[in-house]
Amino acid sequence: MNFVHFLQFIRPKLVQRIRHNHKILFEQKIGRRNENYRFRQELYDYLVRGKFFRASLFLYTYVMYRNKDFEKIELSQDVLDVACGLEFLQSFLLIHDDIMDDDDLRRGKPSFHVAVTSIIDSKLETEGQFYKKTGESLAICMGDILYSYCFEILVRAVPQTLLPGVIECFSSVITQVGIAQMSDVRWGEEEEMPSQQKIEDMYAKKTGMYTFSLPLLLGFLLSKRKVKDSQHEEAQLRELGKYSGILFQIQDDMIELYYQSDVTGKNSGSDVLQNKKTYVMALLHVLAKKKGFESELHRIIEKARKTINFQVLRDFAQELKLWERIRKKQKTLLVKAMGCLRKTSLLEKQRALYENLLDFMMTRKQ
Repeated sequence: MNFVHFLQFIRPKLVQRIRHNHKILFEQKIGRRNENYRFRQELYDYLVRGKFFRASLFLYTYVMYRNKDFEKIELSQDVLDVACGLEFLQSFLLIHDDIMDDDDLRRGKPSFHVAVTSIIDSKLETEGQFYKKTGESLAICMGDILYSYCFEILVRAVPQTLLPGVIECFSSVITQVGIAQMSDVRWGEEEEMPSQQKIEDMYAKKTGMYTFSLPLLLGFLLSKRKVKDSQHEEAQLRELGKYSGILFQIQDDMIELYYQSDVTGKNSGSDVLQNKKTYVMALLHVLAKKKGFESELHRIIEKARKTINFQVLRDFAQELKLWERIRKKQKTLLVKAMGCLRKTSLLEKQRALYENLLDFMMTRKQ
């Protein structure tokens, strides 16, 4: 079963366990009498409309390391709950990310802080920015709750012998994500474009570690598969995650620039509007500089920001053969990722499944 089919196959099971853990959070932790109980439906809707990529990758890896048939394997509630913990963690990061980036659209619908703001609109008498500030503050608090709650889920679901390693894995990854996010935010306030290598390093810590390395490592650890050298196995999975994450994020950059919101479910062109320092924009600056078109690029970017029309920028990028250069970079990353994959203990047929996922990542539009 390839990864795209597995996403569809596993989704109902994940929704069921997310519903269960969401109910515990609001019924037992927050409580019906607490005024914040009113946000339960908005949070549930936000949680279940995700793609479940990280949770699915964890389960996909778990099944591969168990060397079982995907259709026949029985996934315990505990294993599914670990997957839910990944999705709660993902939503925590996205809620905070949308507020920092001032993005009002996520997964094709209003971002969580926007949904919360709409709820409190009718309760507050002061109009304008006060609504927005309060909605954002409440959303930040809910994101913090999701972060801590994911560790509660892990404590309930992970065998005690594996728990210290799993907790360390989670917490160390989030530390690195936070460090990378700080760089991302700081660069957004600066005019100078960081080098492509610096942006790659940021992608490796951010997308690489928590979108790929963390699910891959968790799948291996919880499978309890015996290997000759577990440290070597974990090191290769971390490197595999790093290269997969950089490849994935570069494709995200291209999607954000080239495709409309009705396709991506996110605000088109928001990276340009917010002066985000992406690999794609860094490469575009390098290509423009080589041709002596730097001032033209700056003029086009400013026009795109003022008019909220990015077609001229896309056309300019096309003239500089940006797509071709990005594809070349992605193929280099693909070779490095496959090199790491071949050094794992996974069998050839299992490696082929992950190679299929890598190919999918280079062609996706969402």
